[in-house]
Amino acid sequence: MKNPDSSEGFEQAEGAGAEESVPAPEAAAPDQQDVQEEAGQAEPVEGEVSQADSPDDVQASEDEPELSETDRTILELETKVSSLDEELKRARADLFNLDKEYSNYVRRAKTQAGAHRSDGERRVVEALISVLDDIAAARAADQLDGPFAAIATKLETALGNGFGLARFGENGEDFDPERHDALMAEASADVEVPTVAQVLQPGYLMGERVLRPAKVMVHNPE
Repeated sequence: MKNPDSSEGFEQAEGAGAEESVPAPEAAAPDQQDVQEEAGQAEPVEGEVSQADSPDDVQASEDEPELSETDRTILELETKVSSLDEELKRARADLFNLDKEYSNYVRRAKTQAGAHRSDGERRVVEALISVLDDIAAARAADQLDGPFAAIATKLETALGNGFGLARFGENGEDFDPERHDALMAEASADVEVPTVAQVLQPGYLMGERVLRPAKVMVHNPE
């Protein structure tokens, strides 16, 4: 006779063993694409090269060491020296131009001073020409004698030696329109070229410059 309790107990034991022998379901393996995306979104560790940084950027950062305070000071001083050197070059150029301008001014001043002096001398001599005409007229009339004759001679000598003043105009010399002023003219068979027939008033030269042309009567060839 079977023991009902033992049969039920065997069935319960067999059911329990069956439950223990059933393996648990394995966890699903992560998808390979998800692993790659997570790896791509991971932040780079400090000191490592990120994908965004190019090799050139990394090399440039490594080749540019941070300047020290002394190096920065030296760089600033070199910049100031370069700027001062440019200013010095410009100042020298300005000084050179100023020196040339001053030299030209001195040369012009000397030239103008000489011209002003010559012009002043000419004005003085021209003012004395009328006095020389009176002396010549008195000498021609044989009225120049005594102390006045000596004074007249000294004046003529001083003007001649000091200023190069000379009287010109002689009867019979060729007519020169730059030195003679013809007041009258006649035809003559005795001349082949225009000739001074008579000096009506002598002329005066100061060096090569005509202060006053001689006033003459001219004979022209027929």
